[in-house]
Amino acid sequence: MEFALFGGNLDCRWRNRIDLARIGQTNAKKNELKPWQVKEWIIPNADADYVCAMEEVLDVYERKYDENNPVVCLDESPKQLISQVRTGFTDLKGVVYEDYEYGREGVVNLYLVC
Repeated sequence: MEFALFGGNLDCRWRNRIDLARIGQTNAKKNELKPWQVKEWIIPNADADYVCAMEEVLDVYERKYDENNPVVCLDESPKQLISQVRTGFTDLKGVVYEDYEYGREGVVNLYLVC
């Protein structure tokens, strides 16, 4: 079988790559997209002090509602502020183009209290 791409014949290496891309390889293994992510987790060694502190936190969630002593939850999340350096545009065919360049405008801490 001869391939006449780009005005010439392809050697065996390129022919195999074209065949695999076209018809797929049945015995190929799927690559991990994010190999740095770990799927397992480990329960830490729980000594008596750890278990005691954990039970105190869980007891707070089991309390009945008290108007005089409400339970207040607080969470903090740092966020980076960015701005667009160049504005995007839409061509005549309706395709939207956006530039990935951005300007750094600092960092802010968001607090959520409920």
